[in-house]
Amino acid sequence: MITESLCIAAISHLRQRLLDDMAVRRFSQGTQRNYLRDVGRFAMFLGRLGVTN
Repeated sequence: MITESLCIAAISHLRQRLLDDMAVRRFSQGTQRNYLRDVGRFAMFLGRLGVTN
C-alpha cells in the first residue's frame, strides 16, 4: 500500500522530471505551465494519481 507521503514524493519527483525534460527541450515557461496543468487535468479525468503499483 502506498502511503500519502510516499505518493506525494513520487508525484513531486515525476513533476520535477517533467520540468527538467521540458527545460532541456527549451519549452517556454507558458508551455511548461500548460503541460503541468493539462497533466493534472488528465489525472483528474482518469480519477487517480499517476503512481501505480
